[in-house]
Amino acid sequence: MSKRRQSLVTALLSLLVLHAPTRATLQGGAAKVNITPPVGVWLSGYGGRDKPSDGIVDELYARALVLNDGSNSVALVSVDLLWVPLQMTQKIRAMIEQKTGIPGPGVMICSTHTHFGPRLYSKTTLGSHVEGNTVDDAYVQTLTKKIVDAVFLAHRDMKDVRLGANRSELAEIVYHRRPRNDDGSVTMAFTLPASVLATREIIRDDNGQVRVTFTDPPGQPLRTYGPIDPDLWVLRVESTAGDLLGSMVNYACHAVSGSRYPDWFYSISADFPGETTRVVEGVEGGVCLFTSGAAGDIVPLKRGKAPRYQIGRALAGATIKSLQFVPMSNAMDLDARTMTIDIPLK
Repeated sequence: MSKRRQSLVTALLSLLVLHAPTRATLQGGAAKVNITPPVGVWLSGYGGRDKPSDGIVDELYARALVLNDGSNSVALVSVDLLWVPLQMTQKIRAMIEQKTGIPGPGVMICSTHTHFGPRLYSKTTLGSHVEGNTVDDAYVQTLTKKIVDAVFLAHRDMKDVRLGANRSELAEIVYHRRPRNDDGSVTMAFTLPASVLATREIIRDDNGQVRVTFTDPPGQPLRTYGPIDPDLWVLRVESTAGDLLGSMVNYACHAVSGSRYPDWFYSISADFPGETTRVVEGVEGGVCLFTSGAAGDIVPLKRGKAPRYQIGRALAGATIKSLQFVPMSNAMDLDARTMTIDIPLK
């Protein structure tokens, strides 16, 4: 296929930590709103689904964290969805600006990338051959307002806060699903048998890349497993008394851990990010946002009913550990920027 160039609009929000003791006190607020759709909506994430959803495993949420340094306000929004269409993002930003005054470029909207959330956009060939596979427009309208509500509630209840970030690594729960063969070709390895998983090794190449590798059975072509992104970033927002108000975790892995459990294939779920945020909120308090890193071909080590919870709790445990003893500060400036990036496509 010939190369084309497509404009990809992405919102990049950076929190610039600057020592500025004369600035106004940093303020923050966090909130979450239930966005679970009605049973019967069609789900996004797999083109092979031939019927609408028939159950709910766990509920979906929109979570928001709003920060203000006395001059600028920013909003971080995480939603339990596969993706958020640009048209919806633009509408949500405009509504947030109208209701809170936070400028559109200062609002970052991220999906957790669950493959068990509602279909939101009709202009796609995935599943179009299935009769009745349509978007629930009434739900989409309600969803849009609820995402705005999450930001509005977080903005309404802001208080003096301190902010800090931390980085750790977690490589044990993922691998690269597109290993390269000796002849240079690649094959997809969406899942691996238990005998292969038992050979797992985590190595760091000379160039610093981390790879999770496996030994395939004798007689099979030698396969080289590609790199993963082991970085686990956390953001901690606490009150002046030290109580956790909000947190955010960023990690790169496709939210598909439940896809090998047939009873859940047509059920609404936040997948492992939902379990991660539930555990963190239950242990630490506050509102925990999950944002997906650049997952690419990075997938969960295992899939199924039990692995969905195992992976979610393992990530939650690493997050809770990383949230402890974070250097905190209320002396900082906030800045937000939006930019357009041209990316060549095959």
